[in-house]
Amino acid sequence: MDLAPSQAVIQAYQTQNDFSVMLAIHRDSTNELSMRRYDNFIYSGILDYYRPEFSANPLKNRNTARVFMHFITSTGPTLSIFERHPRNTSALFDEVPQSTPRPGLWTYTMPLLALNHQGLLHAMLAVSSLHIAKLQGASLTPSFKHYMYAVKRLNRCVGNPKKKYLPTTLAATLLLAFYEVITAEHLKWCSHLLGAKSIISELDYLSMARDASRWRAEVAGQANYYHQGDGMALQQGPFDNPLENIQPPIDENIISALFGKKVSYDDFGRIVDEPNGKRRESFSQPFDMSRFELYQDLWWWFIKQDCFQSIISGNPLL
Repeated sequence: MDLAPSQAVIQAYQTQNDFSVMLAIHRDSTNELSMRRYDNFIYSGILDYYRPEFSANPLKNRNTARVFMHFITSTGPTLSIFERHPRNTSALFDEVPQSTPRPGLWTYTMPLLALNHQGLLHAMLAVSSLHIAKLQGASLTPSFKHYMYAVKRLNRCVGNPKKKYLPTTLAATLLLAFYEVITAEHLKWCSHLLGAKSIISELDYLSMARDASRWRAEVAGQANYYHQGDGMALQQGPFDNPLENIQPPIDENIISALFGKKVSYDDFGRIVDEPNGKRRESFSQPFDMSRFELYQDLWWWFIKQDCFQSIISGNPLL
């Protein structure tokens, strides 16, 4: 079962007791004065007795929890994509949910979604255990096993029309591509990027961007109505700062000045004479801004990886 980002966060808050294993490890390994370290949640030789499970569960298995927490606190923060939200690596382990600004993509949002997506979870565990193996000079076997489990799970998702276009599927594909960066497997890196490209090419970013613009306008209008009324401030309600944690829209005037011509994002991405039969996957109603922002972040990470692979290989962009 794959949940929308907002649903996953709500479910995590409602089932906070499920995090008891990770919370116990967090309490035993850190305190208010401790600094973030690469070995906060791992110990020497952790991979020697670590046995990857096909159905991974960091909520029940303490060793899996440690590898998963290492990804959140050590590996995840290095996956720089688009610094739009602060990377609060402790947000997931707060026993009392805090109303903080949107945490980082790989330190909070995606780990929560991974708890309900085995392909993404195994991809995280593969990258994390590879990182641990490099740090400790340990065996790469646990990482390889998680990698193969992730590929097998991901193939099922790609073959399922309902799961192929989920942000979790795209995220897992890009994370496996990054795995190949660490292992210096350029051909496999490009192979995963091509898989990500096939998903991205079928996502209707143009319609999503338009829906986002309409959503911003509607929410801003509702906020003005509730707060201003006839020139007097009304009682604060559910629309306090509705756009506070949402990325502001792109200033088309600045972009037009940089390019020396008028640029309109309403026209960006339109393909002239596109075949009617080509599938363009878009959002279902109601519009989910958090989901759209995930697609944006993942799109920019794909662009970054594509640029690097082109520079290294001398091949054209995918």
